[in-house]
Amino acid sequence: MSSPPEDEDRTVYQPKGTPTPTPKPAPASDAPAAATPAAEPNTTGQQIANGEVLNGIYRITRFLAKGGMGEVYEAVNVHQTSEKVAVKVMLQHLAQDELVAAMFAKEAATLTRLHHEAIVQYRLAARDSLGRPYIVTEFIDGPSLEARLGKLKLTDAQFVAVAQKLAAGLGTAHTLGAIHRDIAPDNILLAGDDPARPKIIDFGIAKDAREQSGTIVGDGFAGKLRYVAPEQLGEYGRNVGPWSDIYSLALTLRAVLAGKHSDMGGSLSDAVRKRMTVPDLSDIPPQFRHAFEAALQPDPAQRPQSMAAFNLMLTDARPKGGAQPSADAAAAGGPTGKTKLDAKPSGGKGLAEKLGGMLPAGSGNNRLPLMIGGGVVALLALVGTVIAVSLGGDDPVPAPAAEIAEADNGAVAGPAPGSPEFAALAKQAAGNVPCSWLTLASADSGAAKFTGAAAVPAEAQTALARALEAGGARVPALDFGNVVRFTRDDCAFIDALREGRGRGVTIKTPQLAYEARMESLGADFEGEQLHAKVPINIEGVKAGDDVALLAITDGGSRGVLGLHRSELEAFVTSFKGNVTGSGYSMYYPALMSEVKRVDFGLIVITSPTPLPENMRNVDAGWAERFRDGVKTKGWAADVMWATAEDRQPG
Repeated sequence: MSSPPEDEDRTVYQPKGTPTPTPKPAPASDAPAAATPAAEPNTTGQQIANGEVLNGIYRITRFLAKGGMGEVYEAVNVHQTSEKVAVKVMLQHLAQDELVAAMFAKEAATLTRLHHEAIVQYRLAARDSLGRPYIVTEFIDGPSLEARLGKLKLTDAQFVAVAQKLAAGLGTAHTLGAIHRDIAPDNILLAGDDPARPKIIDFGIAKDAREQSGTIVGDGFAGKLRYVAPEQLGEYGRNVGPWSDIYSLALTLRAVLAGKHSDMGGSLSDAVRKRMTVPDLSDIPPQFRHAFEAALQPDPAQRPQSMAAFNLMLTDARPKGGAQPSADAAAAGGPTGKTKLDAKPSGGKGLAEKLGGMLPAGSGNNRLPLMIGGGVVALLALVGTVIAVSLGGDDPVPAPAAEIAEADNGAVAGPAPGSPEFAALAKQAAGNVPCSWLTLASADSGAAKFTGAAAVPAEAQTALARALEAGGARVPALDFGNVVRFTRDDCAFIDALREGRGRGVTIKTPQLAYEARMESLGADFEGEQLHAKVPINIEGVKAGDDVALLAITDGGSRGVLGLHRSELEAFVTSFKGNVTGSGYSMYYPALMSEVKRVDFGLIVITSPTPLPENMRNVDAGWAERFRDGVKTKGWAADVMWATAEDRQPG
């Protein structure tokens, strides 16, 4: 399957007089509906015959797999035959079970909120003509990690990159309360047979709440017995959470390194016994053993509590003290050496364990134009059997404990989360994290929540945690669930803007995400456009100030909407906005094209003197020109971040 073209040139949507693209009409079909190929006779026992069209959109082309809850098919969009998708259809007899149907719907509800390059992309949830629920996802053209075990030859750097990508994807899911529960090599696909492009599949088919057989799929669970965490087998009070996925991911990554499955038991009793100690890690390269030692602790409380913490351990190749795991002891079933983390394991968390869930690291199919432009959503998807996994709805996911244990030297931590002192320190620390624009939204004893944007949210999260700790703060979980993403190429641009922050001017919007609709932009524009109406309010503009408004997207687009006060006011009035005594209010049209989601920022800049024309060109020298303006002319800046989404089916 050929790769889709990269998103192309994006131009800022301007008032009448500027060329403005309009949505392409759906291609008309010259063939009558009757010309659609008839469904083939169903002689395979599958629920849906090849050739059958679901809801007039997706034509089934072939059967892929069957699991305990449903069947998976390959299909194409009849209106755009180049679009290949995967369709998961619930088994007919289960579709009548309200509990099962609700769990199936939970998968769709979760996937629609998950946007990460390491997680299969959701498209649509519906019911067919017989009332069977089905979901449509991108199609992944590539084998499972299971099929490639023993054949992958990765350098240490390649292994860490793959491991961190999977951890970041799962961390993104965890921020939404979704615990996979069945991370294993056959639930990770390699797009294009490329280990650098892993895709996690099958979220949301929860364990049976009635607990009659362990999971809905019955013996489908036994096939994954070797990868589940001890608490999923009834140990440790069934305390299932992000730490459970960490355990399973560690075993999966161990299989990648060893080229084979770990011997974690072939029966339930054997599996429980073999999880009483950390398994033999002699086949793990020494520089990674401390991370695996921590992730494979039998007691969930002794493991890293977030994927961010596990990721941090993987990047630190030095053991943090204590004995290395003893292969002989592990093989004999005795205790292994404990890895000493950076805080006492019996109370509170060290730096590695204070970080919250990994933030959505963005994905290739998130390069959407707030501004306008091309870009085709990648046509990939879910393949594999339907197996037992779960969301966090049945088992609440507690936030990591806020209390930080005293360090080994007896020093007591400083400002506590929720205190004015912590808020002041967090605000200062967030303002100095490179390649980011972060704002403290709230903080209490359990978590500190941030909004804004970063090129690599996981890196920004780690840098922020270290800055807080260096400032003597008691570091809680850092919630980056509402931090969006921009490209690394924009780091210099954003870092320069931060130098003008906090100087009076502000730009705000009341929400973090907006739905795009097909509507008219007004009399100055022809036809309807797919766009999100984003209310913005600019304040703090002094009477004599010049003012500019710019836009930036996660796809790397930057553009000037109005460089001078007169241009900006013309832009505002074009969209029926208001000019106030100290700023502007309007609905900004975040336009979409052939894409589903865009993360974007709007930037306001003020200057006591007229802004120079060379600031209209957002080139490589723009950042230094802005810095000079801040230092010598008193320029100020502020940025608001939001997401626009096309939530229409299809």
